Amino acid sequence: MRFISFVVAALALASPAHAEWKKVAKADSKILLATPFAEATREVFEANDWSSTARTISSYAAAVPANGLYPRVQVYLEQTAPLVYWKYGSALDADWLKSRFPFFKDKNVQITSPAPNSDAFLRTSQFTVGTARCVAFEMRHITNATGGAAAAGARDSVSGFYCPSPGTAPSEDLLQKVTEGVFVRRDGQIERVLRGVNAPIPPQVMQTTSKSG
Repeated sequence: MRFISFVVAALALASPAHAEWKKVAKADSKILLATPFAEATREVFEANDWSSTARTISSYAAAVPANGLYPRVQVYLEQTAPLVYWKYGSALDADWLKSRFPFFKDKNVQITSPAPNSDAFLRTSQFTVGTARCVAFEMRHITNATGGAAAAGARDSVSGFYCPSPGTAPSEDLLQKVTEGVFVRRDGQIERVLRGVNAPIPPQVMQTTSKSG
């Protein structure tokens, strides 16, 4: 019988424990973004090796303003090994945000709407940072299955946050556009992470150059 492993809560709540992160070109990134404001921002792409336990491998993408703090979106992609499943979702609370994203380390993060305790593929929480009203989100397939290797897409976990410009509320429509704008590169193909979206891949995602820095 093959050994089936679960990625447990400790990993789900903390930052990925890997070796040193390295910047990569957009053409080499496993995660790509097409946010509502990406055309006016600086894009950052980073990658890491397999974790010390060889259970997950991580990538990172961000769209941040050339000047100032907002708007911004920062996202992690974690992919598990073939026989490793996601058993829990992340907390998406203030502690999680501060441990996951150094941007929040010294900021006053106040959760205004906590994430539901469910196994839904897309989970969100809402929070404020000063005058900015933001959303944390996670797209992860939660399972207790132990029947064998999961498909590659079922092993992906995308978690991050989106902060529009201060004074702009993160509406459902805006959140939909942000989550629709997260893509993964797999076997040379680009796929949208959010399920059930009948829309073409935006041209800026297909471009191999970016305003990186």
